[in-house]
Amino acid sequence: MKTRRVMFVSLLFLLALIGSVQANSVFVIEPSKEVTQSVQTDWCKSIGGNVSVDGGNIDFYVTDPSGTTLLSYENISFINFKFNTTQNGTYVIHLANRWSANNVTATLFYGRNFEVTVSETIRMWQTVTTTTMTLTTPSTNPWIGPLVQIALIVFGAIVCPLLVNVLSNEIRRRLQKWRDGEPKTPSTVSR
Repeated sequence: MKTRRVMFVSLLFLLALIGSVQANSVFVIEPSKEVTQSVQTDWCKSIGGNVSVDGGNIDFYVTDPSGTTLLSYENISFINFKFNTTQNGTYVIHLANRWSANNVTATLFYGRNFEVTVSETIRMWQTVTTTTMTLTTPSTNPWIGPLVQIALIVFGAIVCPLLVNVLSNEIRRRLQKWRDGEPKTPSTVSR
């Protein structure tokens, strides 16, 4: 049991580590040049991070596996970004130095966020039963109702107290016998 618990906690810890993968890259970008960072996104739900630039500004944009531009920011020195990965494949992060006559240093930090979906199919069946009831009324005799009421009154007023009295006397007798225990002297004396 303890081994199972340790294995379960270890598995949860491993899944937490796998939940996001991070990368940090530093690029020196010459004037009028562009650098790219390719990110493989199989099983990845989204990518997020930031770019910071020293020595000038850059253009930042991201393309999906089909070449469509998802994000585009111009003339930035710092930007936070996030986008959902709707296709499996390689997304490309572009950093272009179009604004400075000197080299700039860009630091790209990003993380791939994974999502694990666990599902279970539950099937339920329901049976519906239909019951038909027919109510029949007995013939009404005017004496039956009052006779039943009289019998209930007699039973409640006379028989019930008698039964309670008999039962309580029997319980009292057995309780006393239990307290006294078995007789210690013989009840019959022989001569």
